[in-house]
Amino acid sequence: MDIRNNSIHKLVVLDHREEKNQPTDKSITANPRRPSELSERGSLQYLRYPAITKSDFTHGWALPGAGSPRDDCGEVRHKGCLNTPRHPDGKAFVKAYRKSCMKASCPICWMPWSVKRSHKVAHRMRSFKPSKYRSPIHVVFSPPEHEYLNLSGVKGLRQEMYRLSKIVGLYGGMSVFHPYRCGTGEWHFSPHFHILGYGWIHGTKEVYENGGWIVKNIGVRKDVVRVSIYLLSHAGIKEKQHTITWFGELGYAKLKISPEEEEEKTCPYCQAPLVLLEWFATDRGPPIDDAFEGLIDSEGWSVKVSEWQLGRTGMDIDSFQDTVLRRYDYEIPMSSL
Repeated sequence: MDIRNNSIHKLVVLDHREEKNQPTDKSITANPRRPSELSERGSLQYLRYPAITKSDFTHGWALPGAGSPRDDCGEVRHKGCLNTPRHPDGKAFVKAYRKSCMKASCPICWMPWSVKRSHKVAHRMRSFKPSKYRSPIHVVFSPPEHEYLNLSGVKGLRQEMYRLSKIVGLYGGMSVFHPYRCGTGEWHFSPHFHILGYGWIHGTKEVYENGGWIVKNIGVRKDVVRVSIYLLSHAGIKEKQHTITWFGELGYAKLKISPEEEEEKTCPYCQAPLVLLEWFATDRGPPIDDAFEGLIDSEGWSVKVSEWQLGRTGMDIDSFQDTVLRRYDYEIPMSSL
């Protein structure tokens, strides 16, 4: 959302009623280049929430997208491969993408941030091998007013929530803090926690009677990525505070996992590493849109060179570009550039 203009906060919201019948479609969550497409597919919808200004924030807790973007956030960039002798019809491979700072506070990049973090959440949960209750469940913990007024901020609330999670049958998972709820047409301060974890919920009536905490079991969630995007879309954002925390059997002290394998950024036709490209024709723009990925005439395209690369290698622009192009024939490793 654009806080500076008090615009309406657009949130990607998951309709949990439809989720059970929706297959996982990685094309929806893996490519946030065009958020408008998300409203037309699957169970992800764009809803309009009322505007919220910085003056409305309580205790410094903001919502995603409430900060300021960098100058180049959202700019269309291109990467690809100019190894035309090894491509069909001698064409270049070009892929368009949008520059992202991957910050939760950025009004342009918060959606790509949420998608990336959600895939990391899914990877950690897949790495956990539960002995029972193999499907994660979505649980909401809402403290009574006197709790969030008397406990030492969110840290105190979170510790109490962890304690109660054991009592009601959760033995591990991830939590996301939400400082606000949107009801009756406006945001209001109402701290609560969303949990994606493992266990069998029981004893919620006793927890409420003893301390006033409301524990609501939303149900089994098979698509962790979708649910995580929903949770992060209006999560609490604050400097030096973690948006996502892990606890119990999935906590960092107990669960050690291997890093998620990143997608190889190589040409699908010749397997050469992709490089940044730029369109150097000044009389017209590149003949592709911001979602293009495929083969195109190589005329007008060149390897993009940054001042940082030139300073690191000690080359001039022509020498650097020639070295990049020569690696197609001589297999010069990209790491040497």
